[in-house]
Amino acid sequence: GTRAAVLTQQLLTKRCASFTGFSERVGLAICHYYRDEGLNILTVRFDFEPDDLLAGYGLSVARNSYSAIRRQAMERFGAPSVRTSFLWFGEQLFWTWDGGEARLIQKCTDEAACLEVRSLAVGQKGREQ
Repeated sequence: GTRAAVLTQQLLTKRCASFTGFSERVGLAICHYYRDEGLNILTVRFDFEPDDLLAGYGLSVARNSYSAIRRQAMERFGAPSVRTSFLWFGEQLFWTWDGGEARLIQKCTDEAACLEVRSLAVGQKGREQ
């Protein structure tokens, strides 16, 4: 897994308009207005396990970037395991694999679509096998 210091130094401080920093107490780092070509990313949240390894992340993108984030998610995760649609959330796509899951929601707020990705902590993977 990726350590918090690596993400903070090599990625977030260079590409975020506003970065709240890494909080060891809650295992969280939040970036506002992440600079990425092709996507209008409003926030990026990285979740870390107590041992400082990346356990998951969440993206909030402007709704006009939904098609692009959907395309990227399909390229990365393949065909969704489940696809649903609700009036107030729009399309929702779910992926699962050994040790992880992802969910893409077309309308998580009035202005944004959201992608959440989670994996088992590195330490848990060894114990469960």
